[in-house]
Amino acid sequence: LFDAASGEVLQLNRPDPDSVSMGARIEGVMRALHFADFGSWALRWVYFASGLLGTLMMVAGTLLFSIKRRIKGQHEFGAATRRFYHCVEALNVACSVGIGLACCAYFYANRLLPLQLPDRANWEIRCFLLIWLATLLHALSRPRRAWAEQLGLAALLCLCLPLLNYWTTGQNLWRYAAAGDWQRAGVEAVALGCGVLLAGVLVKLQRRHQRQGLRP
Repeated sequence: LFDAASGEVLQLNRPDPDSVSMGARIEGVMRALHFADFGSWALRWVYFASGLLGTLMMVAGTLLFSIKRRIKGQHEFGAATRRFYHCVEALNVACSVGIGLACCAYFYANRLLPLQLPDRANWEIRCFLLIWLATLLHALSRPRRAWAEQLGLAALLCLCLPLLNYWTTGQNLWRYAAAGDWQRAGVEAVALGCGVLLAGVLVKLQRRHQRQGLRP
């Protein structure tokens, strides 16, 4: 509180160091919503499945947009139209398959980076971001092969992740399940499931290209 005439400080109320700020409260709410800390594991699996469905919906929308504009393009950007949609398609690859590759890279970094590395946790995040950027550059440089190559690499990384975990820690899916550690067992099972799913998508993509007489 200040004096209206002189500006002199009349009263000063400092924040209670034990109180939680409004920003921290908002962060706590968002964190609880993101990790579903308030729910059971069944609810978290529902969150996970809902996230996958939402991701598939967005990927399908962006792909349909690119295909439609490629067929019915009206040169709305003049001479830069082709380059513009080339960038859009590269972003589609990076934001769908590329982010999966980056997530796999994060797990690989967690197992392969030296334990004594300073600021190790932040280097794991940097590996995620650098690999994600690399997928975009790859999609820009190899537009015809980007989907197939990144799908194949993502499938390989997912399938090999349990092997990496066994090589670095000596643990595997069966040991986690036997010990009742369903959280780590779930990570391994989901990695294997995603690897099989991505491999199946890659096979279908290659068969479609072969029927159309195109290179995969």
